[in-house]
Amino acid sequence: MSVYLTSSNGSLGVTPNFLTNLPKCNEVPTQSNQLVNKAYVDSNSGSGLVINQINLNDYINSLNLATGYMNIDLSSNTMNYLTNNIDINEIIALGTGMNSNVNALAVDLSGNLYAGGTFNNAGGVSVNYVAKWNGTNWSALGTGINNTVNALAVDLSGNLYAGGIFNNAGGVSANNVAKWNGTNWSALGTGINITVNALAVDLSGNLYAGGIFNNAGGVSANNVAKWNGTNWSALGTGIDNIVNALAVDLSGNLYAGGSFTTAGGVSANRIARWNGTTWYALGTGIDNIVNALAVDLSGNLYAGGSFTTADEVSANRIARWNGTTWYALGTGMNSNVNALAVDLSGNLYAGGIFTTAGEVSANRIARWNGSTWYALSTGMNSNSNVKALAVDLSGNLYAGGTFNNAGGVSVSRIAKIDFGQYDLYSINSYVNNKHLYNLLKSQTINVNVTNLGVAYTNGLAI
Repeated sequence: MSVYLTSSNGSLGVTPNFLTNLPKCNEVPTQSNQLVNKAYVDSNSGSGLVINQINLNDYINSLNLATGYMNIDLSSNTMNYLTNNIDINEIIALGTGMNSNVNALAVDLSGNLYAGGTFNNAGGVSVNYVAKWNGTNWSALGTGINNTVNALAVDLSGNLYAGGIFNNAGGVSANNVAKWNGTNWSALGTGINITVNALAVDLSGNLYAGGIFNNAGGVSANNVAKWNGTNWSALGTGIDNIVNALAVDLSGNLYAGGSFTTAGGVSANRIARWNGTTWYALGTGIDNIVNALAVDLSGNLYAGGSFTTADEVSANRIARWNGTTWYALGTGMNSNVNALAVDLSGNLYAGGIFTTAGEVSANRIARWNGSTWYALSTGMNSNSNVKALAVDLSGNLYAGGTFNNAGGVSVSRIAKIDFGQYDLYSINSYVNNKHLYNLLKSQTINVNVTNLGVAYTNGLAI
């Protein structure tokens, strides 16, 4: 940790003393007065303020001040929290990552993470286009797959499904879609005849595939099809153009997004719903391509892509459908959204190639809490793309794509964003006896000290 002091009047008149590189403490706070990352701030008459000591109990995840600052008024011993764009998170590399792009992610109920893409090495282990992370190490799934994986899905029994552009999985002939049962790969009938872009599984274990194809298991099926564990079937007359994304809600409704304009013969602009027997439009649809879909536990559907309107509502690249109406999510993003994921608390995560979310600087990844956009750390490096997101049952977020840096941490195309077990009550904690408590992990702190007894912390970077 480094501390840099500047003064509004250009002169401090004192030299700060501070401690660095202190050991981590793994204790979790149980009440609001168990605060962390404690810095003592004392008055120094006639020469402003001085940080005498920094005592880091460094178990807390990083505090990312995307905008704004904290105002500490030592005269009244209060702390005012002056930004809405704040997330407590830690970026974690998953070993040495992948040697090529990650296109798809999925998490099973045991917390295992699966990644698919164009890579053949994960964490130094030889893997072909698909790999498993058990929380500590990467491992291959048999001999893997012989070409690009675009989509992954996991059912409640822990079976993994992979879709993409391939014809062999684990030495078994498997056309563009295959199943991994934890030990072996198997084909799903005769597979799909061109390309699979998206997969989704419902609570009954039915698998849905979308992409660019007209045949599934020998059955005529236009760009979308269903596998019931034994056979492939069409969903009505299908969809008239490319399907990029699929999602299933708790009622079994299937949502499809892409570049199409009709579904089952019904006019449905780039997004549609299948209720098991019939296709339905979602209002007048969306005005440009849909790349990603996600559904929360309340049944809200989120769509991301390159569009700017949803059912004639201004919605920049991301929108919510509540079953009857489309809504914007703030002012949306300034460029394409390519991945979406929702956690059990209803937080929505978006990834893509954007650099702002709701007017907040957010480099290629952001969180929506239902009312506000938040940056996740400093995001991913420039000229990169977050192509896949997944959330486990503990609320950990995984991101995959083309990036090599996340939040200032060197990563290779995959990263974990750990939000930890910490509540935001700690951020709104107090200053007592002129002690300043900051929730700051090992990062650079820029402190602007004025002779008015007010300290501003800003410019925090992980």
